Amino acid sequence: MIDIAQRCIQALELICRHSGPVTARSLAAAMNVSERTARYDLSLLSSWLLERGVELKSAPKKGFYLEERQRERALALLRDFGESSGDAGRFLSADERVRMIVTDVLEERSSWSFDEAAEHFGVSRTTFARDLRQAEKWFAAHGARLLRRQKRGVRLEGDEGEYRRLIVAFIQENSDQKALLTYFITCGRTAERRIPKPSSFAYINRILCGADLPVIIDTVERYNMEKGAALFDEDLIALIYYLAVMVTRVRDGHGLSAISPQYQPYAETAECGEIEAILASCLSRMLSPDQLRCEAAYLSARWLAIAEGPDSHASTANSKMARRISAYLFSRLQEELGLDLTETDDLFNAMKTHLQAAITRMRLSIPSPNPLLEETRRRFPEVFRLCSQITEEIGARFGVFLHEHEVGFLTMYTAGAIRRERNHPPVEHIRAVLICGYGVGTVSLLMSALKQQFPHIAIVDRLSIFDLAGYDFSQVDLIFSTIDIPLPLSKPLLKVNPLLSRLDLRRIYAFLHSRQGMAASTTPEFRVGELLSVISKHCDIRDADQLARELKRAVSPYSGPPRALTELPSLLDVLPRRHILAHIEAASWDEAVWKAAQPLLDDGHTMREYVEEIIEIKEQYGQYSVLCGGVCMPHASPSIFYKLSLSLATLKEPLELVLDGQPVKIYVVMVLSLADTITQAKILDEIFSLLDEFPHIGAELQGAATTEELCRLFKKYYDRLF
Repeated sequence: MIDIAQRCIQALELICRHSGPVTARSLAAAMNVSERTARYDLSLLSSWLLERGVELKSAPKKGFYLEERQRERALALLRDFGESSGDAGRFLSADERVRMIVTDVLEERSSWSFDEAAEHFGVSRTTFARDLRQAEKWFAAHGARLLRRQKRGVRLEGDEGEYRRLIVAFIQENSDQKALLTYFITCGRTAERRIPKPSSFAYINRILCGADLPVIIDTVERYNMEKGAALFDEDLIALIYYLAVMVTRVRDGHGLSAISPQYQPYAETAECGEIEAILASCLSRMLSPDQLRCEAAYLSARWLAIAEGPDSHASTANSKMARRISAYLFSRLQEELGLDLTETDDLFNAMKTHLQAAITRMRLSIPSPNPLLEETRRRFPEVFRLCSQITEEIGARFGVFLHEHEVGFLTMYTAGAIRRERNHPPVEHIRAVLICGYGVGTVSLLMSALKQQFPHIAIVDRLSIFDLAGYDFSQVDLIFSTIDIPLPLSKPLLKVNPLLSRLDLRRIYAFLHSRQGMAASTTPEFRVGELLSVISKHCDIRDADQLARELKRAVSPYSGPPRALTELPSLLDVLPRRHILAHIEAASWDEAVWKAAQPLLDDGHTMREYVEEIIEIKEQYGQYSVLCGGVCMPHASPSIFYKLSLSLATLKEPLELVLDGQPVKIYVVMVLSLADTITQAKILDEIFSLLDEFPHIGAELQGAATTEELCRLFKKYYDRLF
């Protein structure tokens, strides 16, 4: 019996997926192997299929194929193969092979020869050599080097600390954040035993699931609380990764054996002694006292590199230097900006502790990526330029050379301070909490921006993702988050950019508008009585009670709690394919509106009276509902008898209007049918966002020759933004 190779199974899947012949060259490209390797696999596959009564045919210059009946049998074989082989029988793509090489190196299982590795990964020696070069590039990109050993594979040039740093980086790059957050939040906090694994990689799951994360998380939270320290979610998660890696490596016999010179100062801190005592309670059987001291020194250094505001920072080696740099920085900012920022003690202390952590990160070469760097540079160019200049002065004056990412963080602090100076005390009516993972400077800037734009919103608390399960949201109205939250919360949630983009502002305005509309709406009973009174004047009512019950159901949405914008229907929800028309002919605006509205009328989503009201509004007020970019979106008053819906039509020849004395061309007409004043908030938000991001979208949509092409083009723009 022939043993099938994993790659042959992928070739069979590709052949089954195509209705016609597939060439060996195409298969080779899809599987990232040479054409010669692909032909060898096809020969093996053909023999394997024949043993099972399936004939793989080939046509000269066309490729390989299966007849329909043979295809059905092949698909059944694929299903049987998948069920019997599990993950072990799954074909590995080139990227997966590279990641396997990386994990073999990180687990110190890379002593294979080239011939052994080729067999291990199911590829030729040439393909393995190419995969190994890609793996070497990954290590080089992370500041590490692989050493090749004659007939004994490869190994990493570095100590145990280097291994751990790279393993953490691998976890961060190859994990789904939503799955990880779900796992972090729920593990150990729920009676449900079957929690989804945090990653699709068995290697990562072995580390995260085998290290008793609930205990690690609780220990970190308790220690931070005792020290008065706040770790932002991004840093906290990275620390949890490191702790899980540390426990796994120690359990596998890879403990730290010596304290390197740059970590020696941290072995003398109070934090090191406290952390050593914690480690001794759980790892003393696996580590000697000297090894425990090494682990504690390394861990205390990492903690001090990310902790914001711990009480013990005053005793750290970097405290005096950070205080001097902070004073110099504030002095220079006052000279350049004319603002006395030293009066804001909380901001000064926050910047000082940030600088303490930054100095630690710099001296230990611990990266601190700033995901908002480019946006900060764009939003605050002058402040960024000034902070860059001052940090260069700090490097020359104090010998502390801060990375550009740190300059971005300092820019956030400074911009937040400027906004605070210019703001007046807010009048607070809405209580909100903030879930933020990017650092104190970002929180300060975000809170200042919220107070400036929405003075009646008060941020009453800042939460970590680990606070969500037990937090009482009954006393707040709204939740802001700068990261994805994978679990449902009891209050409306708005995800925002920490720098508050235009899209974020519209989302918040839409929520506030919907909340006011909900609060101002009358009870269902009152609305039903009002409607019954109007109906009875013009109609004979056969069953008043039945009519009242149906009317109450119709208006009941008005009495519900306010909904977050993410719960409202999106643009694609209300714009089906049948409502999209390409190149309609219209000699006037009125005719264009009628033709664009026809799909809504055909589906019964609105009535002729609604379109007539649109025309009447135009006649009475000169309102053509032109947005921008050649797009207009006419609508009239909402009614419970209509359904929220949208149509989109492009004009074969653009209409030319004169508005405020200026010529305007119309390429696209979108008719919006309204059922109420609330549920359209997200639709309008997304339309305005598309027009902001792609100001020429109207003319480009009009260039689509067919309805199918128009649908694809519109969906392409939508997907790029949302």
